[in-house]
Amino acid sequence: MHFIRDVTLFNEQNLDKLFIDEAKSKPELLKKTSRVVRNGIIKFMDYMIELKQNNPALLDNLLSDYEISSSIHPAEHISDKHLVSCISLEAH
Repeated sequence: MHFIRDVTLFNEQNLDKLFIDEAKSKPELLKKTSRVVRNGIIKFMDYMIELKQNNPALLDNLLSDYEISSSIHPAEHISDKHLVSCISLEAH
């Protein structure tokens, strides 16, 4: 939870900068950021697999809701700069 608070605080104080760009300039912060993101993705995927095995109807409902909400609220607020940062984080 401290990491999320730190990122939120950084974003509030640095409207013109991306957190990932700051992390790239500090090796320890980049390492922590990569670990947090990687662990979050792994836990999310584990949860999806568990739902698929134990409650496939719930998984289908969740994915349907996500699909509907993404069509109602497209990710227009995500700029190319944000996508490049996400891709470069994934490459580490």
